[in-house]
Amino acid sequence: MRPVMPFRWTVPAAALLLIAAVALFAGCGSSSSSDSSTTALPATIGKGAGGASKCGLGDGKPATGAAIPVGAIAEMSGGPSVAQGTAAAGAYFDCVNANGGIHGRPIKFITFDSAYNPQQAAQGAEKLIHDDNVVAFAGGASFLDCLVNGQVYQEEDVYSISGIAGPPECAGNPNLAAVDNGKTDWIGAAKYAIDELGAKELAIVVAKAGTIADAVIETDTAYAEEHGAEVVKAIKIDPGLTDATSVVLDISAAQPEAVIVASLQQDALTILKAAQAQGLTKSPKWVCLALCYSANLPELLGSAWDGLAIETPFPPVSSKGPDITLFNQVMAKYASSEPLDPFSQGGFLAAQIFTKTLLGMKGPINRETVGPVLAGIKNYKTEMLCTPWTFGTESVTAVRYLELSEGGFKEAAGCTPVLSGG
Repeated sequence: MRPVMPFRWTVPAAALLLIAAVALFAGCGSSSSSDSSTTALPATIGKGAGGASKCGLGDGKPATGAAIPVGAIAEMSGGPSVAQGTAAAGAYFDCVNANGGIHGRPIKFITFDSAYNPQQAAQGAEKLIHDDNVVAFAGGASFLDCLVNGQVYQEEDVYSISGIAGPPECAGNPNLAAVDNGKTDWIGAAKYAIDELGAKELAIVVAKAGTIADAVIETDTAYAEEHGAEVVKAIKIDPGLTDATSVVLDISAAQPEAVIVASLQQDALTILKAAQAQGLTKSPKWVCLALCYSANLPELLGSAWDGLAIETPFPPVSSKGPDITLFNQVMAKYASSEPLDPFSQGGFLAAQIFTKTLLGMKGPINRETVGPVLAGIKNYKTEMLCTPWTFGTESVTAVRYLELSEGGFKEAAGCTPVLSGG
């Protein structure tokens, strides 16, 4: 057992920028909601019924052994909640515990709300690492966690698989991994606008969130220039805007052929509805990052937005496959009030990857044994990702494209390589 190190933290400048941005969004709820359709549930959730993959051992027997503590930090309050990711991870762990756990041992999933507060995020890591003695973190949904606690994870030899990608500063931390790759999403949207929509002049609307907004603009600007296009307008918006008319008019004045929207769904809806009021639903063309997606987006926008393109690393929730089927079953049974969106898909996948990895371990399960095993994950395959996943790398190098169509979604393009190696 390693001695407990004195807990210490400093607040990176990027974390302070992120807090300043999301503070404007405090008190604003998400527009996402669960799919309005009813999922038909087999009687044996998690046992591989109905074409789904299994939860854990899939034996239908509750796990009753010594609990394995697993932690997660999420932004549940104080700004735009993305806690559905951690809720989905918890739902999967509930299903695992109902189906044998980790060789008879249940997962004790302990979550902590950072509330978009760096001090609170630090307190969460201290509690989970020192008081709860978690073996690892899995299924977190936090933009702050890696910024505030990244160094602590390295010092304490704690590893994390989160459901969402953190800010650019978090790249390269050997103890942290996310099932999504932000850079792939950013470039993926620009690629579709240029290659599929034929746009040569692009506009970008991105929410202020620390250094993420600048990274999106710089990345897509460079990509456009390399592919014979240009960004003619880039607008950074404050999260939680209530009237996007001026934003839309600024975009229209620049006369782009396509607009990329990189914001959480609530802000994306505000922008798109303002564009609709100005008669701009068809020209210019519009492309949303995955942040915009939810199962009920067609209902929220209506038929005027048929043709809206969405980039996403994950499949639509209505698609077929063993893991996406299990995702729908687990969410319907254990987290039916949560939205079906990329955050919940990412949280589910993080928990699934973590669980399957632990099931393959031999010997004791503790922080010292789990960390190296997580760090060694390579080429994890699931139909929910276009490319095999490897811990701590930009292994998610391809995305899918959807279009709104007749009250639902249609596939505009299947798995499409975005980064080299995809």
